[in-house]
Amino acid sequence: MQGEWAYLKSHFSAEQCDAIIGKALQLQEMQGKMGPDSSKVTDWRRSTIRGIMRTPEWEFLYKEIDALTAKVNAEWFQLDYTHLPAIQFASYDEKDQGCYKRHCDTFLAPLPTHRKISFTVQLSDENSYEGGDLCFYDVCALPKQDNMRVRGTVCFFPSIVFHEITPVTKGIRHSLAGWYEGPHWR
Repeated sequence: MQGEWAYLKSHFSAEQCDAIIGKALQLQEMQGKMGPDSSKVTDWRRSTIRGIMRTPEWEFLYKEIDALTAKVNAEWFQLDYTHLPAIQFASYDEKDQGCYKRHCDTFLAPLPTHRKISFTVQLSDENSYEGGDLCFYDVCALPKQDNMRVRGTVCFFPSIVFHEITPVTKGIRHSLAGWYEGPHWR
């Protein structure tokens, strides 16, 4: 492994981000949950989510993320992964101090596959909200926070890395997240 995270600054244009936000906001909204069965609603995660499935309407996004993940994984992580089940559109709103406290994305439970590579896409303009930073824990080096907030930036990291989204104190932060799965960690 070359590092514990990698990002592509401004990969998606502002127009692409706006188009993704507009389409995603038409999908059914749910409360963000925690856990492998996605049934726990707690104060640990305050956000709304919408599921983006691999359909013809969203194939452009999946193809782009698939290609980026293959490239970044080959250069940085060399993890054994097989598929991306879905992409999640998340909204963190100031009205409830939207956040997702310190967590990792994989569940070392007896599931058929484990999450291996996590990614986020920063969709909101970095000046349209305050707070809402993606922060990593227990890593050797930290990315520049200003770069991570730039609209269109895609960040990748092994799903075992602890991270959080700090509370949004003004505005709304929209982002995508996804988890490539593969054989069990060993």
